[in-house]
This record gives sequence, structure tokens and C-alpha cells, in this order.
Amino acid sequence: MACPTLTQGFTPKLCKTPSGTLEFLIAEHSFCTFTIVNEIVTAIAVASGKQFFRYKQKPEVANWKETPTVDTKSGAYKYTTDVMFDLNSLDSATRVEANKLMKLTSAVISHDADGSYWLMAPTNGVDFTPATDGGIEYSSFRGMKVTGQGIDFEPVASVPANLIAALLLPASP
Repeated sequence: MACPTLTQGFTPKLCKTPSGTLEFLIAEHSFCTFTIVNEIVTAIAVASGKQFFRYKQKPEVANWKETPTVDTKSGAYKYTTDVMFDLNSLDSATRVEANKLMKLTSAVISHDADGSYWLMAPTNGVDFTPATDGGIEYSSFRGMKVTGQGIDFEPVASVPANLIAALLLPASP
């Protein structure tokens, strides 16, 4: 692979934008194919009968971050993407869903408060670990704390909003 060439600088934006994650869209990674050009997803194909599911979040609960790591001696690099969210219910159905997340490698798209969408660990997907939290005080969080990690040689990719609707089946009445 040829080394990249810098083509632009950076100027901080003057306007303020909201931050935070509203929801994650999650599907089984093995049933998805992504076409990515210059870190932008240009097409998403999902196997017949499969779909992405919404994991909606309360404000200021969910988060994702990407950390690149470079070994300066070997020149090797990787991107580690960490995903965190809550399933704020502690019942059998929620536990079953959380355990399914644990057993699968997932394709994960973040929908952020500024309206942007981001595909996490596009090549290798994200592996989740749910932890049950029964709460300490009567007003404590009670549910599943879900953390996930994807390690990839490709960075998080921007997903144009027009690709999202086709990933989700219409809601049942």
C-alpha cells in the first residue's frame, strides 16, 4: 500500500454542534457487506431476511471512541473502536438479547446527536460483553451495561443518512 499524501490543513469550525450518541444500529456482521471509498460508506448490502435493529439510548448514556495505535518500530497500525451503551431494563427478554449480542460479531452504526452516522470497525465488526447491574440504591441504574470492541485495520467510516432507511424494516403497527 502506498503511503498517503497530506492534501489539506484544518481550521476549527465556528459554530457549535451537539454531541453524544442517540442510538446504535446493530446487525450480524457476517450478513453485511460494506463498500467504502475514502472513509465514506457508499453501499451497504444485507443478506435477505436480515436487518439492522435500533438500540435507542437515553441522553448522555451511550458513547463510542476510536483509538489508532502505531508501532513506530515496525510501522504497523490498527484502529481500536470502543462502544458503550445501556439496556436499562432487567428482564428475561433483555438478558436474552444481550447474550445474543455477546455470541455474535456485530456490524454497528452509531447515530449521533448531530445527525451523523458512523460505521464502527468496518472489516472485522464489534464484539460485545454485556454485564448485568442490579443496582445498589433504590434509584440506581438497573439493567445491562453493554461494552464492545472492534479491532480493525480500517478506521470508522462515515455513513450517509440516505443509506440508513433501507437497513431497517418498517416498524410494526
